[in-house]
Amino acid sequence: MLLMIPALFGQGGGVITGRVLDQTGARIPGVSVEALPGGSAEHIGTLTGEDGTFRFENLPPGPAELTFKLINFATVRRDIVVPAAGSLTVDVLLVVATSADITITEQIGRAHV
Repeated sequence: MLLMIPALFGQGGGVITGRVLDQTGARIPGVSVEALPGGSAEHIGTLTGEDGTFRFENLPPGPAELTFKLINFATVRRDIVVPAAGSLTVDVLLVVATSADITITEQIGRAHV
């Protein structure tokens, strides 16, 4: 039984790292990065650091979707396969959005004549 325990602990999750760049090649800080492991409804999130990098540790191995969001930039989705006990680098290019979702809230008040 003791021989089986180390084998179970050796089956860790994968590590995903990467950089988020703009169209000029500059690194973008503050980008919301979400991982959605396949077969899960739970999103795991982080933000890119000042150097535009992100890191996820111990993600379950298998298919997953990464989503990158920042105001004024188009959202990017990337399908990946998380390696079992390994690492994967995912670099992403964000482009300035050509349109934006705008929410208008109407406030109705009395007209002053």
